Amino acid sequence: MTITPRGELAGVEASLSSALGAGAVITAQAELDAYKADTYWPALAAKAAGEPMARPDVVVRPRTEEEVAAVLEIASEHGVPVVPWGGGSGTQGGALAVHGGVVIDLRSLDRVIEVDEIR
Repeated sequence: MTITPRGELAGVEASLSSALGAGAVITAQAELDAYKADTYWPALAAKAAGEPMARPDVVVRPRTEEEVAAVLEIASEHGVPVVPWGGGSGTQGGALAVHGGVVIDLRSLDRVIEVDEIR
């Protein structure tokens, strides 16, 4: 499912690790497996059959909005797709990395910093 050549992904992974720290970048296959399906029943069935519909090449867990911006900039520079993951409870497969690339797990962004009541 990877659309980015493995050699180029190494550069993406290195840039992401540099920007976020190694602990925020996941490349271990066993950990990537958790992002093969959300609650979309066709994705769950495909995963159970051993033929997942999606699998990210890299998962990142940013802790700040600046880190999110850095991830998006790095992915854009390398032409790598990015899929947001809010918790994996989607029912239509919108959080699935069907073209590989980077899943940006947003669960570490767990605080409301400001509410703009005007907009």
